[in-house]
Amino acid sequence: MGEIENEFFKLSHAWENNLLESHSPRQEERHFRQYLELSVELPEYKKDSGIVIPNYVGVADNFCVLLAVLFGKRFDNNGAVIQHGRIHLPSVNQQTQFHNKLLIFNNTKRRADYALDLNLSNFCKLSRFFSHCGGKVTKAHQTFYQAGRLYTQAIRIVEENPELAFLSLVTVGETLSSYFDYRSEDLLDKNTKSLLMEIKCNSSNGEEIYNKLIKKFSSIRAKFVLHLTGCLDDRFFTNSETEHKYNQLTKENISLRLRAAYDLRCKYVHDGKSGNSWLSVKYVREHEEVFSQNRNLGPIVEGDKEMQKIIRDTPTFLGLERIVRYALIKFLIKTQLIEDF
Repeated sequence: MGEIENEFFKLSHAWENNLLESHSPRQEERHFRQYLELSVELPEYKKDSGIVIPNYVGVADNFCVLLAVLFGKRFDNNGAVIQHGRIHLPSVNQQTQFHNKLLIFNNTKRRADYALDLNLSNFCKLSRFFSHCGGKVTKAHQTFYQAGRLYTQAIRIVEENPELAFLSLVTVGETLSSYFDYRSEDLLDKNTKSLLMEIKCNSSNGEEIYNKLIKKFSSIRAKFVLHLTGCLDDRFFTNSETEHKYNQLTKENISLRLRAAYDLRCKYVHDGKSGNSWLSVKYVREHEEVFSQNRNLGPIVEGDKEMQKIIRDTPTFLGLERIVRYALIKFLIKTQLIEDF
């Protein structure tokens, strides 16, 4: 529904021609899609020998990121129609692909967090994003686009490659957390803090040992966990996209689950350990945010108690996707790229 237009761009619907199409899929059908057209006013290149013709297709990629984060839905860039006065044929590869409509980012239902109707007029909530710092691209813009592209990639590939999609979501958290500076002391849990303070106070060279150890313990994982837990407020835990409480993420153990998600990423990347089909979204029925403790993890992790514990503690892909989208919106708000809504 709707459209949005300003002095820089116009985003509107591209309607199918019912006179040419023998069948237009309904919303509930697995190959249903809605098409949008983005028109952007950009400077024309100087026509001269040796001039590289700029390709502005990346502008549409950035809009896909903004739309995906804002609405929590999948958006694909099908290519340019007209560029530099030349007519192009957009890709139609997606037209016949089937997708699981039970997945919240593949259907037309409102998200539980920052819920918006699928109306393009809601894109105005991002208007400050384009005017911030006089329209200049800042480090905050770059960080958001970098993280947002990974989020967009994750929800595009999860049905075919759930493990890579999960890793992409973890990397989103890493990217966002790297933007902020944290005191080393804030990255430690209570037990570690207590032990380090004991060393500092009771050893002859305790101050030196304390400074060395605190740098060692201030890991990327700690920043990842601290940043994401700081983004998740009471509103996040009050809402949910799963019906049953036993399938929901909770405030009490969210740090444990985020540490497990990061550990799972390290096991996959550094140790080459895979969890078979435990991240698959093909059999999702109740939009579970956490794994059932009785779930069969498959023969690949059988006998590996450490891996079994990590998998049972980590959020599902759907749980982590919800966390990451919430963190992306919070990042925009914290960096004043948009106003809260």
